[in-house]
Amino acid sequence: MSEQDRSVHHLVETHRWLLDFLLKRFPDGSVNIFERDLRYLYTAGTGHDRLRIPPVVLIGRRLDEVYPADLVARVRRFLERAFAGEMVAFPLSAFGYEYNVRAWPLPEADGTVGAVVAIAQEASLQTWEEELSPRQRAIAALVAAGLTNKEIARRLGMSVPTVRNHVEHIMRRLGFQARTQIGVWVAMHGRPPVGQPGRWGGEG
Repeated sequence: MSEQDRSVHHLVETHRWLLDFLLKRFPDGSVNIFERDLRYLYTAGTGHDRLRIPPVVLIGRRLDEVYPADLVARVRRFLERAFAGEMVAFPLSAFGYEYNVRAWPLPEADGTVGAVVAIAQEASLQTWEEELSPRQRAIAALVAAGLTNKEIARRLGMSVPTVRNHVEHIMRRLGFQARTQIGVWVAMHGRPPVGQPGRWGGEG
């Protein structure tokens, strides 16, 4: 596989249909991938419906081509920190809504950072603790870390069917259609995925 084939840009392009399926129903917010000039490489989520901004209008355009300069200036300083390798979290007031935003780098195979992911979600949503039980939170964190049901069962001393039932309940509770969405939700609530890179929703 060439360096280009391993790039964030290439992966987004080749897997866009899958990203759309997994993330277009991200609740009351958006999942965004930006290049260094703050150009949208990808974006999805129900927050766009609320603002009446179709994602197709944003992809390929820079933030400053779409939004007011003062808003872009507030966001830019945090995204620049993400490009420098940090995971950042910040509140954002925009268009009459209050958002919590988290952003982190998406490194290339050689370690350089050419893109960042930024997840924005309305601040009024229930917290991680209100949404899920302690057991469900533990399982959700392991799903976000890329573990299969079998690996989670081994880690927590549970049976695979029990873990499967918990994952299905978590998805129903959060209104998700795929377990990869759990990883995004966990990251948004302050528990970024850890360990191995997440798998594309693999079960085991």
